[in-house]
Amino acid sequence: MGSDAPVPPPETASYATDRRIATTSRELKFADLLMPDFKKVHLIGARLPQECIAITSHDFRSYSFETMAAVHSYRIWHDRQNKRPEYEFHRQFLQHLQWRCPGQRWVLKAPGHLLALDALLQVYPDACVLMTHRDPLKVLGSCASFTEVLRSAFSDRVDKVSMARQVAERWEEGPGWR
Repeated sequence: MGSDAPVPPPETASYATDRRIATTSRELKFADLLMPDFKKVHLIGARLPQECIAITSHDFRSYSFETMAAVHSYRIWHDRQNKRPEYEFHRQFLQHLQWRCPGQRWVLKAPGHLLALDALLQVYPDACVLMTHRDPLKVLGSCASFTEVLRSAFSDRVDKVSMARQVAERWEEGPGWR
C-alpha cells in the first residue's frame, strides 16, 4: 500500500483494511525465503513504516541499487546525478500516497538522505532534520551486514572484503560530503 503498490492511493475509509496489507504480508513471507537473515538486520512488516529510499527506486536513482548489487558503474553514474529531480519525484510520490488519506506530516527515514541533504532541503525547505548518534564503527558494521544480506539474495557470490570496502567508501566519500 506504500511504495510497492501505490496505485490506487490509499483511502481513509479503508486504510486499515486495504487488501494490499494482506498481499504485502504474503510477499514478505516470500522475502523471508529469499533473504532469511533480513529480519535480523532490518525490522519489516506490512503495517510497519519502511525506509522511503524504496520510493526513489521507481525513479531509477536510488542508493538501494548499489546496496543490492556491486555495480560500480551505476554508483559512479548515480553519484554524478543532480539529486533534486530524485527528491521532486519523491515528493510527488508522497503527495499521491496521501491524496485520499491525508496525514499531519511526513517522516522520512533512510540513511541515504544524509548523502543528499542539500537536494532534500531544496525540495522540502521546511524539513526538520533529526540526527541520532551511533558509534561510526558500529554503523559501518551494521551497513555492511545489511548490504551482505541483500547482495546474498541477488548474487551467487558476495566478496565480503570488497563489499565492506565499498560500504566504508560510500560513507567516507559520499557525494553529500563534498
